[in-house]
Amino acid sequence: MAKNFGLGSRDMSKAAQFALNDAVKDGGIGFKHAAEVGREFSKFSEFARANGVKDMQYVNRDLVISYGQQIADRVSNDELKEGTAQNKISAVNTVMRVASGGRWESVSPRHDCGIDQRSAIRQSPPTGLDRSQLERGYAALSERGAAIAELAREFGLRTKESSLLNAQSALREAVTRHVISVLDGTKGGREREIPITSSERQIAF
Repeated sequence: MAKNFGLGSRDMSKAAQFALNDAVKDGGIGFKHAAEVGREFSKFSEFARANGVKDMQYVNRDLVISYGQQIADRVSNDELKEGTAQNKISAVNTVMRVASGGRWESVSPRHDCGIDQRSAIRQSPPTGLDRSQLERGYAALSERGAAIAELAREFGLRTKESSLLNAQSALREAVTRHVISVLDGTKGGREREIPITSSERQIAF
C-alpha cells in the first residue's frame, strides 16, 4: 500500500500539501486557507513523528486527541488563545479528511481535547422570527431551499455552511455525540461545532 494515501510523497507534510493543492483545484478550499492549514499540519506531523507515526494512514483519533490535549495545556498556561488552539486541530481534521477521501472522523477541539469553546461563535439560532412565519416562508421555496433555510435557522449556520453540510454525517454525529461539526463554508475556513441542546434541533434533521 502506497505511503500517505498515495499522495506522491513519503514525507507526511509534503503529502498533506499535495492533498490540499488538489482540494484547491477542485474548489473545495481556498488557496490562502490551504496554505495556513498546511503550515499547521506540518507542526502536527512533527508531533506524529516524535510519537513514531510517519505515515498519514496510521494517524488515528487517539494521536490527534493527544496532540490536542497538549495544546489545551498551552491554552491553560496562557501560551495560546482558544481560537488559535482550535484552528490547530481543525487543520489536522481538514488534511485528514481531504487525504482520506472523506473517511476521517473529525476530532472535536472542545469535547475530545478539552480546548475551551470560543465565546464569539453563536451557539443558538436567531430569535427574530417565530416558527409560524418561517414555515410560511419555507412553503415558497424549493425542497432544497427550504431544507437549507431550516438548517440555517435551527443551527445558527451561515447559508453557505448550511448548503454544504453533509446531512448524513451530521445526523450520525448528532445521535452519537450530540453535536454537529461544521466543516465547509465557514468564515475564514475555521471549523466549529454546534451542540444539540433542544428537541427543535433534533426535529431539524
